[in-house]
Amino acid sequence: MGIVKIGNRNENIFITLNWKKGHMLEEYGYEPMFVSLFGSQNYGLDNEKSDMDIRAIVFPTLNDLIFNEGVVSKVEKYSDGEVDIKDIKTYVGLLKRGNPTYIESLFSPYQINHLSGLEDAKVIVEEYSDVMVKDFMYSALGTISSKYKHMYKCDKKNEEHDYNGKDLSHMFRVYDLMNQVADGSNLAHLNFRIENRALRELALSSKEYRMTDELAKSHSKIIYDDSEKLLNNFVNGLENNPKRKKDMDEDFKNLVYNAIYGDIYRRWEQVY
Repeated sequence: MGIVKIGNRNENIFITLNWKKGHMLEEYGYEPMFVSLFGSQNYGLDNEKSDMDIRAIVFPTLNDLIFNEGVVSKVEKYSDGEVDIKDIKTYVGLLKRGNPTYIESLFSPYQINHLSGLEDAKVIVEEYSDVMVKDFMYSALGTISSKYKHMYKCDKKNEEHDYNGKDLSHMFRVYDLMNQVADGSNLAHLNFRIENRALRELALSSKEYRMTDELAKSHSKIIYDDSEKLLNNFVNGLENNPKRKKDMDEDFKNLVYNAIYGDIYRRWEQVY
């Protein structure tokens, strides 16, 4: 099943999310903690050709728990996008490392299945934002660096241009997030939509190939260089607090334990 188109945009998104939630249980036996939107539709850089990318955070199945079959981490492709499936243990590990795209899915307005573990995760990220921001900034710079190196080496999506517009639009978006953090924003309060109109227009212009090759090359170099300076200046001003880090790790550990325990209890009640 691809993107459902029977109502307005928001209705279609939630209908698709609900269908994918049911698909997780029917196809794989996974009970989702939550199913969330991520990608261009989540941060407002989508158009009529955009895919719908979904993230499903799932609880381990009974077989996973009994036979210790390892973590769940897979991507399911479909006609109009993909579903990134992660189990709660893997997901929490990525959150702790400040991965921007997984923080984005946690705070997406397009989200279903609000179980206690989801709300607990939001509280922990807000509480320990000061501990996580260093890893967030390094992860963001890693994304920008990867897109910068990749945007001339892959399928360019447009025969008239030498660059990959989707990669460049990602660079603009992540650069905007880095600036928000450098300005003091809590990770739980980031705006994943680019509000700066000039920066937003540049991101859209690159994605839709309305930007010349010369401008694309210039902007990508500016973002790459400025992001490195932004990270170095920001990290140099941070203070290391091992106790806060230890407390955060313990809270995330308890989150995983309580969420999985709660899921087992819910299933037990359904049987008996």
